[in-house]
Amino acid sequence: MTAPPFERPSAETVRAARDLAADADATLAVAPDDGGDPTASGPNDEVAAAADRVVPVPADVDDAALLDAVAAATAAAAPE
Repeated sequence: MTAPPFERPSAETVRAARDLAADADATLAVAPDDGGDPTASGPNDEVAAAADRVVPVPADVDDAALLDAVAAATAAAAPE
């Protein structure tokens, strides 16, 4: 879950995202347009704190690269 830079999510949305992140093998976090840390502050920071593993992706990620990030995160989290 990521918060669009133009709109802050509601407290309920952040709570739901934290709950999902806590149960997920990995959580994707979309970096800001300036390329900064996607979990540095705000709602993404709260969600990342609940996650076991955060996989950052750039804001301009294309569809294929996003799917690759999901596949890599899933493979890395899979038990051997």
